[in-house]
Amino acid sequence: MYTVVIADNHPIALRGLRGLLSADFQVISETTDGLETVDVVTQAQPDLLILDLEMPGLVGFEVAKRVHRTSPDTLIIIYSGHSAFPYIQKAFNDCYAMGYVHKDDEEQCILDAIERALQGKRYLSPVVRNVAPDQSSADLDVYLKLYEELTDTEKELLHPLAEGYTAAQIARLRMIEESTVRTHIIHMKQKLTLSDEPVNLDDLRRTARLCLLLSQNNLLVE
Repeated sequence: MYTVVIADNHPIALRGLRGLLSADFQVISETTDGLETVDVVTQAQPDLLILDLEMPGLVGFEVAKRVHRTSPDTLIIIYSGHSAFPYIQKAFNDCYAMGYVHKDDEEQCILDAIERALQGKRYLSPVVRNVAPDQSSADLDVYLKLYEELTDTEKELLHPLAEGYTAAQIARLRMIEESTVRTHIIHMKQKLTLSDEPVNLDDLRRTARLCLLLSQNNLLVE
């Protein structure tokens, strides 16, 4: 049975996670302090660490980095109330997370994240992806495949789109006609859709950020 340490400074969250996981996993410790979490994981060397970001003593990001040094085989899944892109980016880029689950997600998402992590694959939950569950897949290779469908020019436009630039601003930045940028955006909307519903610009920006996150940092581990 896989061993798990749960780290969260909210007792209700700890009880909920223990109740969810105890049937299939051995929960060997529950911690409410960041420094305590590092000590416990270092000593116990669990298979999994479910980690909140807002921890007293030591913030979750730093906990994750230290755990990776002292217990490199422990798989880290972030369980957080934050869904902003910089948090996700930092978790994967700097903190070796295998999954990122939002606290507003269904309980099943924690189990899905664990399953993916044990397969050596990364996981982003529906709330974090900011799309309805039936509009997307938890498998991040979906986004890599979408990315590879883009032309070289369209891949270059992902960066300013993800950062929130308008078509006019991109045109000035790239020194091309605004109409040309708008045409590229139309093509990108067609390629970067995950459902039959029309993709608006906000959807395109979200997908662009995920595509960039994956393509630049090789987050998918087969």
